Amino acid sequence: MDIRQARAAFDKEGKIYDSALLTFVGVDGYDVYNCSIPFAMNGREYIFGRVETRREWATSWVRLFEKTGKDTYTLVPDSMIYQLEDPYIQFIGDQLTMGGTHVMKESGEVKSFYGYFYRGTELEHMRYFTTGPDKMKDIRLVSLKDGRIGVFSRPRDKKVEETYGSGAVIGFAVIDSLDDLTADVIENAPAIGNLFGRGEWGGCNQCYLLKDGRIGVIGHKCYAEKDADGANPLSVGLLMGGRDCFAPCTAEAVIRLIEHYKIDLGGKNVCIIGRSNVVGKPLGLLLLNKNATVTVCHTATRNLAAHTLNAEIIIASAGKPEMITADMVTERSILIDVGINTVNGRLCGDIAAVACQKAAAYTPVPGGVGALTTAVLLMHTVQAAMRAQKE
Repeated sequence: MDIRQARAAFDKEGKIYDSALLTFVGVDGYDVYNCSIPFAMNGREYIFGRVETRREWATSWVRLFEKTGKDTYTLVPDSMIYQLEDPYIQFIGDQLTMGGTHVMKESGEVKSFYGYFYRGTELEHMRYFTTGPDKMKDIRLVSLKDGRIGVFSRPRDKKVEETYGSGAVIGFAVIDSLDDLTADVIENAPAIGNLFGRGEWGGCNQCYLLKDGRIGVIGHKCYAEKDADGANPLSVGLLMGGRDCFAPCTAEAVIRLIEHYKIDLGGKNVCIIGRSNVVGKPLGLLLLNKNATVTVCHTATRNLAAHTLNAEIIIASAGKPEMITADMVTERSILIDVGINTVNGRLCGDIAAVACQKAAAYTPVPGGVGALTTAVLLMHTVQAAMRAQKE
C-alpha cells in the first residue's frame, strides 16, 4: 500500500481518538499554532507556541504559555521571546530541551533557516547550546534506554532526491550527551531506508521511548499531488518544464489578476523585484510561459530604476517598504504590489503611494494580491481533494 492508498484508507476508516480546541490568552491580534506538546515543570503545565500575525509569513516568535483552565493557556509574562518557528520539546535527563526553526531573511526574502536548540533545568534560564545544519527542519531528540540520546534528522535537497529518489529521508544517529549534538552529527546521521517513495517526503514531529525500549515516532508524510501551495521540489520541477502542477499561490495569484483584467502579456516587458522561491522565481517562469519578456531584479541589481522605467508591468516582491518611488515609474506603468510591511503601526507595500498615483494602474495593500493568494490556496486545496477522490 503506497501513501496515496494509505491516505484514502484513513479518510474512509480512520479514527480520531481525541481532539481539543485550545484557547490562548494574552496575545490579542496574533495566531498561536504549531505548538509543542504540553509538558509539566514544578507542578504546572506549560506549552510553547508559535505566535504570528496572519498578514505575515516566516516572521514569528515562540512564547511560553501556562495552562490556566480547561484547554486554555495564558501567556507567561516576561518569559523569554525566541525568534523561532514550530517549537518542540523533549526531556533529556533532568533538562528540558526546546528547539525550533530560526529563519534568516535578507531584504524581506528568506535566505536560509536553521534549527536552534536551548536547554535548562528551569524555564527562566533556558540557554542556547547548538545550531543544526543549513536548511534542515524536523530535527528531534529522544532519550534512549541506555541513557544515550537518539537524534532524528531530515535532509531534503537535490542530492537526497538523486540518491534516494524521494523528496527527503530521515536519518538517525546516537550521541552520548547533549554536548555532542552538532550540525555535523545531524548532517551525517545514517539514513533510514524505504520510508518514502518518489515524490514523497516527511519528517518526525515527536519521539518517545516506549516501555519495551523501542522508539515511538509521531511523524508526517507528504506527496506532491497534495502540494496545495506549490512549494515542494517535484512541483517546482514540473513548473520549470511547463507541465501541469500547482504553482506557488502568490505567483499564480499575480497571473490570475493580470488575466482577469485582460492584459495581454505577449511581448510585454515585465520587471520583477525579488527572487524568492515562492514568488520571484516561479512568477518569472509563469510569465515566460505567457510569452512575456521578463527581467528579475534583486538586492545585487545595479540601477534598479533603469529596469523599472523600461518595464510596462512592475511586480514588487522584495519585502522592503515603499522601495519603488515615483521617479522609478511612468504614467504607462502597471504596478502589482506583492509586499506587505508594517511601518509605525500602518500596513504598506513595496510601492510608495505617490508611485501608485502616477501609474496607469496599481494593486492596493492590503486588499490586493494577498486576498487573491488566499483564494488561490483554497482553490488548490479543493482541486487536490477532488483529484484524491478520483484515485
